[in-house]
Amino acid sequence: MTLRIVLFLSSCSILISTAGGAPVSAAPLPREMPMLKCELSATGKIDGTLIPDGGVVVITNISGGVVDIGATLGPKAYLDLKVRDSKGLDVKTDPLASLISPTSPFPVAQPHELKPGETYLAPLSLLVMVPEEKRIPGTYKVKAVFTYKKKEYESAEVEVKWPEIKK
Repeated sequence: MTLRIVLFLSSCSILISTAGGAPVSAAPLPREMPMLKCELSATGKIDGTLIPDGGVVVITNISGGVVDIGATLGPKAYLDLKVRDSKGLDVKTDPLASLISPTSPFPVAQPHELKPGETYLAPLSLLVMVPEEKRIPGTYKVKAVFTYKKKEYESAEVEVKWPEIKK
């Protein structure tokens, strides 16, 4: 018996049929399950110190296995912040990884394994990558993006008021 295999990319299914055209089996291609969840909170502090644009990024392993989010550069090397100004326009920023250097306050390059359900917390200034000359008073929207194995995990946007507006 001769089999003919046809791959339908748009519908993500495989059709296997005999030479006469009768289907033998059809199976959907498995979808890749997310491994991580990225969340962002504007807290107004970092490690207990009040900082107007302080916040924390939380990376959670939602897979069934151990995930090494640090690899060779440490977790913050794969974290970035996307910023929009009060008009909704993207603010051009350098990648957060550009802060990592031998004299950086970030940890020395090390792996960082997360077991299923474990989290990694990254307290940071949410506007740190916005150049000071572009950091004008107003409300910014910030989103965290964590890249793992060429896949981006994005948080929801949070608002940051700059400078801090006292109520």
